[in-house]
Amino acid sequence: MNPMNAMSSMMQSKKFIAAVVAAIISFFSMRSGMTMEQIAMITGPLFVYIGAQGLADMGKEAAKPKAAKK
Repeated sequence: MNPMNAMSSMMQSKKFIAAVVAAIISFFSMRSGMTMEQIAMITGPLFVYIGAQGLADMGKEAAKPKAAKK
């Protein structure tokens, strides 16, 4: 796969966007003097979303071979 295509594909990923948003929020929250507990309460749901999206993607991939056999 072409590196530019891979980068473009990654930037369209919901998981990648959520991870970038979580990193940006963490960075600016730390700079503003928030405690780690406060930052975790803000970014925690984003990490749960990333994990849930990964599980959903695994389910989609698992269903593809079954659909092709029908």
